[in-house]
Amino acid sequence: MSRTVLNSLQAMDDATLATFQDTPEGRRALALVQFYATHHLGSSQQQKATGIIERLPSPPPPRPGG
Repeated sequence: MSRTVLNSLQAMDDATLATFQDTPEGRRALALVQFYATHHLGSSQQQKATGIIERLPSPPPPRPGG
């Protein structure tokens, strides 16, 4: 299953990936991607996960006071 998730996210174009990350399903899928990037060091899953994370738009900076 993880291979399918990573391959599906990797196949998305940048605009679709950015839109997907703003959905509840996208946030859950990207939490899984972050897990693979952090916990599967040296694996192909980590390389795919890191590549996906690098394609995501940067989050906005935190607002002052909140």
